Amino acid sequence: MNARTRPLAALCWSALALSASTACGPTAGSPGGCSEVTCAGCCAEDGTCVAQTSATACGAAGAACVACQEGETCEAGACVAAQAQCPAPSSAAPSARSDFALAFDPVGRQLVVFGGDPGVAVSCMPDPKFEGETWFYDVDCGVWTRSAEPGPSARARLAGAFDTRRRRFLVFGGRYRAQSSGAYTNYNEVWALTFGANGSKAHAWDPLVTSGEPPPAMSSTVAVYDEADDQLIVFGGNASTSGLSYAPNANVWALSLSDNVWTELVPKGTKPPAREFHAAVIDPKRHALVVFGGGDANAFTGPFLSDTWSFSLDTHEWTKLATTGPVPRGRIRGALAVDPERDRVLLFGGHDDGQIGERNDLWSLDFASGTWTRLREGDVFNTAGAGFCDFPSDFVTPDPDSPERREAHGLVTVPGRGIFLFGGRSDCGNLNDVWLLDPETATWRNQKPTFSGLSCQRSGKSGCTTLCF
Repeated sequence: MNARTRPLAALCWSALALSASTACGPTAGSPGGCSEVTCAGCCAEDGTCVAQTSATACGAAGAACVACQEGETCEAGACVAAQAQCPAPSSAAPSARSDFALAFDPVGRQLVVFGGDPGVAVSCMPDPKFEGETWFYDVDCGVWTRSAEPGPSARARLAGAFDTRRRRFLVFGGRYRAQSSGAYTNYNEVWALTFGANGSKAHAWDPLVTSGEPPPAMSSTVAVYDEADDQLIVFGGNASTSGLSYAPNANVWALSLSDNVWTELVPKGTKPPAREFHAAVIDPKRHALVVFGGGDANAFTGPFLSDTWSFSLDTHEWTKLATTGPVPRGRIRGALAVDPERDRVLLFGGHDDGQIGERNDLWSLDFASGTWTRLREGDVFNTAGAGFCDFPSDFVTPDPDSPERREAHGLVTVPGRGIFLFGGRSDCGNLNDVWLLDPETATWRNQKPTFSGLSCQRSGKSGCTTLCF
């Protein structure tokens, strides 16, 4: 573990804080100064000897005191990463699923997952099911924990974001159907999962009582938290309750989280085409909503959208980004995550309108230049099937260093660690694996393997006769 050596700003201790140090002023035997000879602890800027070091005043004998960073402790005079107090290893995990809501709780250092669709397609035709569970994944310990608290009713194709000011997970929209056919029930309510103070794991779900102009009840939308203006932004989505047709829109709504008032924002400039199954993030440097891809009313068959748009949250003006370089193929149900250190956004996976369908390619979009760059090609199309849903065993040449091809998954940035991937749907079923991407090297690491949804080749089986078996 590496020591931190940063100068400490003026260190002024109250009489209470000085109970573990010498009196204020020069120490006995070291008038006006502090040294290894005269001080067993660290030396403050004013020459005071701090006899008992701590996270706020840490250093070796006679060395200058430094303040440890958040998440560090002082051991033997050096700032080192605090050891996570991990629970006992457990096999508990969410069921394999797609179309859930996902966000990162930076205080609790955990992924938060709610809802989703665990239904397994039959002959490539969806068989929707609905989850109402809440799960937490400790990003430092690699352990899943299921919440025992009651929450929203089961739903899928919902959107989620994390309100960092109040430490709460917000979910919006989604759909549910009790029977195996017929109309769905769409939602436009907002629920908040609020956590306790000081990193507490305590939590509780509550519906927000809102007013104003809410979005229509819909699914397959996006929701992002705008920390600068303290608002939840919702864009696009599908208002149809039919499983046989889509009714997408291109509208933007803002929920002010200081008073829970909805407002439909009046945009300037040309609006993007109406869409659903798209992906979006906040560009924090430019205070803008960035949207990529999705599908329109023809989202059953395509062609899908491959455009990239930016919506200024200051001026409410839409701009179609004039991207350069090769552009990701049009797709639905891909996922974006911001890489703030490199001022870019990363795109992973989704379902395209080409021969391969499910994707596991990795792309970056540089915010400043508007340039798309393919970081990993992923699996490569190899052999076509004989008919619908007839995938041969060599349908693709797999990229063994990338996760399984998928759509309707979750992707989230964890500062200091990388970008986490969870779940989704592949050609062979639903997934519940966890992967970690190093954005600097575009290297994936499998944190939690899945036991469903893998192609036959990836599962390590021999004698594969089809893609999945």
